[in-house]
Amino acid sequence: MQKVEITGSAVRRIQGETALPVQVINRQEIERTGATSTAELIQSLPSMQTFTNEATSVGGGGNGFSGASIHGLGEDKTLVLLNGRRVATFAGQELTGELAGVDLNVIPLAAIERIEVLTDGASALYGADAVGGVINFITKKDSTEGNFMFGASLPKDGGREGRVGISKGIGNYDEDGYNFLFAASYDQRNALRSVDRDFARTGIVNFSQGGKRYRLFNGSASSIPANLATDDGQFYNPYLRNTGSCAKKSVEVDGACYYDYVQDLEIVPERERGSVFLSGAKALGSDKRLYAEALLSNTVSTSRIAPPPGAIVIDPGVFPEAPEGGTAFYRVAAVGPRATETVSKARHFVIGSDGTLGRFDYDISYTRSVNKYQENMKSGWMSQTAADAALNAVNPFTPLDQLPPGELAVLRDAQVTGFFLGGESTLDNLQTRASTEVAKLPGGALSVAAGVNYLRDQFERTGSDLAQGIGDTRFGDTSALVPYSASRHAWGAFGEVVAPVSKQVELGAGLRHDRYSDMGGATTAKGTIRWQPASGVLLRASLGTGFKAATVAQLNAKRQYFGVTAGRYNCGANPELSAIAASLGAECRPGAQQHDQIAEGSKDLEPEKSKQWTIGFRLEPTSSFSFGADLWNVKLRHQIDQVDEDVVFANPNEWRHKFTTFYDPGARTTYLAFLANNDNLGEREERGIDFDVQGSARLSFGKVTSKLIATYMLKDSYQLLEGGESYTSLGRYGEDGEVIFRWIGRWINTLEMGDFNHTLALNFKSGFTDQTYTADDGAVEEIGPSGESLGYVDMVRKVKHYITLDWQTTWAVNKQFKVVGGILNLLNEDPPLSIKTSGGGHMIGYDDRYYDARGRTLYLNASYTF
Repeated sequence: MQKVEITGSAVRRIQGETALPVQVINRQEIERTGATSTAELIQSLPSMQTFTNEATSVGGGGNGFSGASIHGLGEDKTLVLLNGRRVATFAGQELTGELAGVDLNVIPLAAIERIEVLTDGASALYGADAVGGVINFITKKDSTEGNFMFGASLPKDGGREGRVGISKGIGNYDEDGYNFLFAASYDQRNALRSVDRDFARTGIVNFSQGGKRYRLFNGSASSIPANLATDDGQFYNPYLRNTGSCAKKSVEVDGACYYDYVQDLEIVPERERGSVFLSGAKALGSDKRLYAEALLSNTVSTSRIAPPPGAIVIDPGVFPEAPEGGTAFYRVAAVGPRATETVSKARHFVIGSDGTLGRFDYDISYTRSVNKYQENMKSGWMSQTAADAALNAVNPFTPLDQLPPGELAVLRDAQVTGFFLGGESTLDNLQTRASTEVAKLPGGALSVAAGVNYLRDQFERTGSDLAQGIGDTRFGDTSALVPYSASRHAWGAFGEVVAPVSKQVELGAGLRHDRYSDMGGATTAKGTIRWQPASGVLLRASLGTGFKAATVAQLNAKRQYFGVTAGRYNCGANPELSAIAASLGAECRPGAQQHDQIAEGSKDLEPEKSKQWTIGFRLEPTSSFSFGADLWNVKLRHQIDQVDEDVVFANPNEWRHKFTTFYDPGARTTYLAFLANNDNLGEREERGIDFDVQGSARLSFGKVTSKLIATYMLKDSYQLLEGGESYTSLGRYGEDGEVIFRWIGRWINTLEMGDFNHTLALNFKSGFTDQTYTADDGAVEEIGPSGESLGYVDMVRKVKHYITLDWQTTWAVNKQFKVVGGILNLLNEDPPLSIKTSGGGHMIGYDDRYYDARGRTLYLNASYTF
């Protein structure tokens, strides 16, 4: 039998159950999920939590990125491989370490034969980044088959998608001595607007609990007509005072009008994606080969959020609505929503040779992988200078529908488009490894493996003059991007031994040392045991350590503007915040508003280190039934992260060092700002059980297969300071702004009936405690019988569990032609109500990070094999 390399080990062996928990998803299982991309497929796995999805690109800083996070440990701690080799990380990653993983959008699903998911730390083999586990995408090989595919997905009202793909293999490797594969795919999706979904259409969330009615509203103080902040401390809306009501899309809050920006969102971004994958192998004699791979991928996403907000200094006597002057907080609705186009390009090349050399199996390869990111302003953006000039000719206290055509034209002509900022992430990796059998043991051959690699990691951040604030800035978002370029190199060496000491027991051990030019070195180790006391019974366990270096951006980025907080905070009403602002020579923004954020890299960061263990078993009493479970635990030290904004603003004196200042040129005022930089935040520990049950039976009408895959979380614990108090996000919206679900599962049932296969899948996520508020937060109001406000209240509530059903039917028309039709979210279940206002994107009413807003989605795929 042919020996293969299984994810998690460098020793080549006959494929089968190993001492480590590896989930293998074959091509047939991929197709049965109904997933149309690698991101959609991976993010649906029960073992994935706290990943970034496309929805966070809508104002949440997602930048079009889709990542993977095994067991909630983070995208930067989940190593993504393509055919066992590293891929460059996302070039749109933030200096805080967010998005510092591989963008799954670059990997074409059409070229994938199977996926191996190792849900155990593997730093002792792969080095840094593998603390949480490994996802290895393995492409089609040694195939002469051709395939043409096209399809469409059709949600209601928006988010519709069309796709096409083709692949063809040439040459039979065993007979011709060569094989080449070509695969290309293209898909396009239009946007889904918030107003097309009842649960997402507004920032006003009405709900009931305990027989009482409540309302949450998350709006913006920058409205149209503008709110006015006067020098004597008043904050009100002149239009509201004159007419008794706020204008369209605005809601009255304490005498001011807050803009309902949620109505302007597109909650599923527009996307266009294309990729080409090429691979080839040429025999070099009977036992060696030369191979090469090339991947070229482009993803273009366009997200739209509310029109630009900003502050305008009003001189006394200019407008009758503001005779004493002041600062107007205005929304330039005339230019329409701000549309941002993000472009991600991947260029991935591999060349190498593998085979046998004497008694050794060897593999030597060189990888050059590049990811380029570009953010472009498509419409709705204004420069500060152009906005100032235009707004001198416009009365900001006039409703949009009453602005004269001339004033509308002036505002629309002040828009700015084109390149704003970009980045490039480059990885060069030279690696070689070899394995051999060195002795005979009672259970088989004693095998050893060893390898070395040299890695160069480079990151560059670029920006337009506007992004850097050279000569001008964007209106309402004073940009101060500081371009930089930094690189580092690292080398690593590892050894591994697999010893079948008896027919029933196999022991394994691995040791690796990595040394980084900017963070020093670390030695990691792994030990495993596999015990098969009887046929159909397998017990396994592992113990290991891990190491994670800070990213190049986390270490080297300069201090710069970093957007605004997700939540609104009333600085002036909080004595502690007011005192901190005064001590820094800053002022509080009037009312409850989002605060500006400043961030920077730090060379003082220590590497993260981990210890992890697993204990598991698998029972297969018959060929038609199996059950397996793995209890796992990962404990991190010196975790690198940012203290969540909610924690800082709730306890400002405790987190005084997390505040700084920001100068707003529009308002000509220095305001209090949030410092969202990186820290080593102490320990984090995750523990849970991954399990699966599968059974099948042949009945008179066909074969029935049922499979349950689930993850049950037992522990989530983390510190925000070294040696400080421990917190948890398990089953609750935590202090880190995340939720760790207690249960996530998928139950798949398939009926095979001749040319037809039918699959019904149930997807389950447990409920959790929502983001909580106190009356002082000014977030949740109790509503009286006549709709009147009874004042702000404390609020603790539960988010319901979420269950959806998916249906798929496959018809093999003949040996060449196949049609697949299905419905995702068959019962059209809305995401459960959530009142979170921070974390993720701009969406309100549900948590966009964890639920699909498309609702019931019909899809149809057809493929022809040749």
